[in-house]
Amino acid sequence: MALLRRVAAQELPAVLIFDADIEAACALVHSGRVEATMQVVFLPDEWPQPGVVVRRITELGWITLKAFGRC
Repeated sequence: MALLRRVAAQELPAVLIFDADIEAACALVHSGRVEATMQVVFLPDEWPQPGVVVRRITELGWITLKAFGRC
């Protein structure tokens, strides 16, 4: 839920590179709350690395945020 709130608070697409965020994103994808892809990401001043790019919060994701509060 914390990652869903963080993603909702930022501009999409959201790039996630930390292991804990990637694991949480996988759970959100599997539960149908976000649409995301795993890919090699290129961040400024860093080496290419695996990451997850969250492209969209689904209707179910927005319903979940509304039900549990966005803050």
